[in-house]
Amino acid sequence: MNQSGDTVVLDESGIMQTDTIQEADNVDGNNPLKLKFYIDDKTIRVDKINLNFSLEKFRAYSKGTESGGGSTQTSSSGGGTNTSTNSGGGTSKSTNSGGGSTNTSSTISLTSISEDVEPIGELTVPVSNNSITLHGSTFRHHHAVDIGSHGHSVSIPAHSHSFSIPNHSHDFSVSNHSHSVTVPSHSHPITYGIYTSTTATGVKIMVNGSLVDSSAYTSDQSNIDLTQHVNNTGWNTIELTSTRLGRINASLFVKSFAGT
Repeated sequence: MNQSGDTVVLDESGIMQTDTIQEADNVDGNNPLKLKFYIDDKTIRVDKINLNFSLEKFRAYSKGTESGGGSTQTSSSGGGTNTSTNSGGGTSKSTNSGGGSTNTSSTISLTSISEDVEPIGELTVPVSNNSITLHGSTFRHHHAVDIGSHGHSVSIPAHSHSFSIPNHSHDFSVSNHSHSVTVPSHSHPITYGIYTSTTATGVKIMVNGSLVDSSAYTSDQSNIDLTQHVNNTGWNTIELTSTRLGRINASLFVKSFAGT
């Protein structure tokens, strides 16, 4: 018996045992903290299993990893031909021209033609109701053509020009192709130091895969009794989940009476 006389520590059937399991690890929504402990098949009874934990910030000690580089190719593009949006076309006018008037250069021309004419008989020239008969020898005469000073005027009225663009579109073609991305082999130096982030929160407790406490704890806890949830010998696992990145420091106290 112990000093108070209420607990058997040692007798002919067995002995009282106590054990403490301590574990601390980073956690997130998919990676809980796990406390694993073993109950021997000669254990007569389990008197107490108490859980204690504190919620801490995520903790890391270095950053930077080596990268081997390499080459990768994007997915292929089938290419093809596409048509741009239609253009409405239309008719437009050029800017107006003021027109105007201009003169060609002036010229003065005088032409004179002279020649001798042999009479070939009688020449009768009618004059009203009378006639003139010419007899005689050769006579000289000439024709004169007089073109006086003059010029030509060219006038262009004010006007504009219209041009028309019919409705149309433009086709553009992209051939089958892909893009390659190459990252050369390289490494990143390690930066040593302690890095902390968010604190674990919304903690739930599972024993051997079953949810036993959905309280979603947001603060440190002491002496949560899990005795009634552990009733088998062999390996047992307690998991503590967190709704975000953080760290949990947990301690499990187990008191049992083992047979000899």
